[in-house]
Amino acid sequence: MKAYLDILRTVLADGVLKPNRTGVDTLAYFAYPFRHDLADGFPLLTTKDMSGPLWNSMIHELLWFISGENHIRNFREKSKIWNAWADEDGGLETAYGWYWRNYPYAYNGEMSNPDEVMQKDWLAQGCDQPMGTGHFDQLGWVVDQLKNNPTNRRLVVLAWEPYNAHKSKLPPCHFAYVLNVMDGRLCLHMTQRSCDLFLGVPFNIASYALLLHVLAREANLDPGILSIVFVDAHIYYAETGSKMEEFDHSKACMEQVTREPYTLPQIKISGGPWDQHKFEDFELVNYRCHPRIKAKVAV
Repeated sequence: MKAYLDILRTVLADGVLKPNRTGVDTLAYFAYPFRHDLADGFPLLTTKDMSGPLWNSMIHELLWFISGENHIRNFREKSKIWNAWADEDGGLETAYGWYWRNYPYAYNGEMSNPDEVMQKDWLAQGCDQPMGTGHFDQLGWVVDQLKNNPTNRRLVVLAWEPYNAHKSKLPPCHFAYVLNVMDGRLCLHMTQRSCDLFLGVPFNIASYALLLHVLAREANLDPGILSIVFVDAHIYYAETGSKMEEFDHSKACMEQVTREPYTLPQIKISGGPWDQHKFEDFELVNYRCHPRIKAKVAV
């Protein structure tokens, strides 16, 4: 996938050395745009092997997002990728799918003065929480709109709740996406605030492409354009001989950009509906790739 390799080349050449919370520096680049037409194939990297456990984890993670669970007790039986950020009971401060399917709202969604609402409704009635609070299934509503009002330009799904993000150990990286139907094709734009280009981003690209396929199939639309803006696009960097060298991704990225991409694979989906898929419903077809390149994640 040339578009991804172009990102790596740009950041390797023009990235700014930048410290961060992990203690491992990065080469960082601001707001890199990515665009892929799903008619050209499923965007799973071919310049390193992403089959087997990586592919399996990506599918299980997307199914976990769609489930709306706010814990990893079921998911961690399939993959370990979220274990570092969960507590002993599998609780997770920020679970993407919880907000996709259960986004909190207050005061019946009205832009009321909180002091007035609390005075009139909450304290006056002796309640222990503000009146009108609840949860909204953003993704479920979007699916309904795609079927019944596909020209709607308000098909937005958020995983970012400000107070949760303020206190979370790892607030959402891919925090918002928008669906849009163009000429019978379903398109998706995602914004990602923090982007680990070597380990995380290939996963994110494939995951949102798969989500787009799932939703297009449910709404009887053709998959269209996947568009992403990578806000802080970074490659973890550590000089040779430093104590952080084991977390350096720059050498792995330089190796990857020398590899010639193969033709992209295809994806086949069976079963359904959209929120009842199982792992076995997804089949990757004609995936040919270069060997795997290993790297450690900076937590």
